[in-house]
Amino acid sequence: MDIQLERRDSFFIVTIHHRLDANTAFKLRDLFARWLIQNPDRPRFIFDMTHVDIIDSTGLGALIWCLKQAANIGGDVRLSSVPEKARMIFSITRTERVFKIFETLDEAIA
Repeated sequence: MDIQLERRDSFFIVTIHHRLDANTAFKLRDLFARWLIQNPDRPRFIFDMTHVDIIDSTGLGALIWCLKQAANIGGDVRLSSVPEKARMIFSITRTERVFKIFETLDEAIA
């Protein structure tokens, strides 16, 4: 998994490539914890999921962990461009109620 972070307007855009699963979830959590330390003032993140092929339960757990960590310091986490195949896990687990999910990155920023 490749993870990129860029700043756009008042958001940090996190782009994830390929899989978000048991093999990559801990890398995401580690990077996210570092980003929060570097940006402790109500950080706002959008996870661009355009290039994610598969999300398993461990990957979903990592996203929930990121959401909680950001919320604990007044931040925000949004998801954008979740492919249909990957979106199934949000539907099955009903976590689409927990996350703010947007069709496009521009919609998530607006």
